[in-house]
Amino acid sequence: MYLKSLHMDKTYTIKAVSKEINVSESLLRAWERRYGLISPIRSATGRRLYSQDDVFHLSLLKKAVDKGHAIGAIANLENRDLEKLIYGRQESGSDTNKEDMSYLYTRCISEIKELRQEHFEKTLLQASVEFSLNQVLDQLILPLLAEIGNQWRDGTLRIHHEHMATQTIRNFINNLRRAHSSYTTTSPTVISTTLSGQAHDLGVLCAGLTLISGGWRVIHLGANLPFYEIAASFRQADADAIILGITYPNQDATAEADLRQLRQMVPDAPIVVGGRAIESYDNVLSSIHAIKFEDLNNLRAWQLSNPITKKPEAL
Repeated sequence: MYLKSLHMDKTYTIKAVSKEINVSESLLRAWERRYGLISPIRSATGRRLYSQDDVFHLSLLKKAVDKGHAIGAIANLENRDLEKLIYGRQESGSDTNKEDMSYLYTRCISEIKELRQEHFEKTLLQASVEFSLNQVLDQLILPLLAEIGNQWRDGTLRIHHEHMATQTIRNFINNLRRAHSSYTTTSPTVISTTLSGQAHDLGVLCAGLTLISGGWRVIHLGANLPFYEIAASFRQADADAIILGITYPNQDATAEADLRQLRQMVPDAPIVVGGRAIESYDNVLSSIHAIKFEDLNNLRAWQLSNPITKKPEAL
């Protein structure tokens, strides 16, 4: 089943919410009745309609319940407090956290410049223990990747610094992918890669990790893949979407042609595209009806707007 386009103001029926967070409709109604967790709006016909904020709050409650917390004891907690229960740490929004992450970021830059790979690995591990996955990606990994690229271009970092740093980050992300993988046979499947000529795939690897943490299956094919191989993998995996990273160069005619060819080969597939260079490809991305995400929060919203599952395979 193909995924829908991004709808930031979308509302959801109780059936869609039930599938998204894996809680029965009857239990959702009971939670609302007994604890007043959510007050969904009603449609003209009286159907419950939930906002994205409602779905996010309910998903946190479900995760906390799965960790052994009684629903009655956590029913009145706000999202930040629920995240503390789930992740055992403060979530984004804390001034102290931002200062701590800034310190870890500065430490990482120093360790990269001094080629202290083992220390760099330990700092990344420390961040993953002390902060949520979203914080690690948004406030540490992606800013690091951007700064590494900037310092490499201006000559502050040499090629060997960049290679050490990106390889260490790749290993770190792959470990997180394994740790957060929880997909089932009914989870959506996404093909993750970059087009021919696009050599950098760490950004789209982070995007894939974001989808994995939301319960989806992501098949990452690495970088620099011909459009026809992307299409073939999409069909073979019976996938639901393709996610691409475009970082450099800007307005590359070959990349534009490959995007059009890919659309022709998979006419109904959602093609989701992110990366530093996407603005320079606005025209072609619009013409092929691609879904653009400017940051991981935008991608998370798109994932949340697609609470679908595949039908179980027949035995």
